Amino acid sequence: MSDIDNLLARLPKRGRVAPSWYQWGFNLNGSASWLESFTHFFTSVDVQILPDHEDDRPTFYDFTSPHLNGLPGAQAAMRARELLVLFNGVMRVTRGVEFRDFTLGAGRDLWTREPAQEDHFRTVPVPMFPEDVEDLRYYRSDRLNKPMDSVSKQLFLSRSDRYLLTIYRTLGRDGMTFASLFKVLDTIVAAFHEKSAKGTNVEVAALGGMTEDDVESFRYTANNFDVAGEDARHGLKANFKPAKKLQALSLEQAADVMLPIIRGFVKQRVEETFERKWQAALIDNAGQADPAPLPPERGR
Repeated sequence: MSDIDNLLARLPKRGRVAPSWYQWGFNLNGSASWLESFTHFFTSVDVQILPDHEDDRPTFYDFTSPHLNGLPGAQAAMRARELLVLFNGVMRVTRGVEFRDFTLGAGRDLWTREPAQEDHFRTVPVPMFPEDVEDLRYYRSDRLNKPMDSVSKQLFLSRSDRYLLTIYRTLGRDGMTFASLFKVLDTIVAAFHEKSAKGTNVEVAALGGMTEDDVESFRYTANNFDVAGEDARHGLKANFKPAKKLQALSLEQAADVMLPIIRGFVKQRVEETFERKWQAALIDNAGQADPAPLPPERGR
């Protein structure tokens, strides 16, 4: 061994190399044009969309992730659905009210073709990400020509940013409602508090170029049954009185207020933290991390 090899051998390992293969695939349903576009530009290290082309039928798409590797079929299905909630949430922030959820169908082992048998009652729950997800490492040389797109950056940061994770999972699970948008507003205010800021309506509104009255009108609408009806966060109030200076918003108007704020918050978090966290996950040679697990042999 050369002196450099000896030196590298003595350096502590920095996690393990992430696998570059996928074990489980789940049929993904949704807009065909969006799905096809993801097969061309999507550079995520957390989820991937694989096309299944055949000349005599329409193209099918599989939703997969390296985070599913090594799990039995039932747990892989459970984690895949959790990751899809996250993915749908990121897409809802990105695309807004026009986005329609992707849904999962049947799954199979991509190597053995064994189906993923789901059993929600007897399956031990698994978290959305593996416990050691922060230890996964990627070769810098492999990523030089694969800069992360915006959606991929947001997925990656969701591993460690609880504010982004909460926003995406709320919108991915509950869709666009007065209640879900208010939960997101609470989450953004909590992020201000973490930085010892007050998170006033003025501060929150500034994230999206909105006004204080815009945020006040959203709060007024979302909080009151007499304004938003059954979609409100709360039930009837015996002493409710209509506000004279605030506007009652439709759900579409509420989204017009909140989506720019959410996107401004996301943009700020990405700009502040992504590059630092991504660089910490990159390695230059195999000696810096434990090797990735090998894929199984085909048919086994």
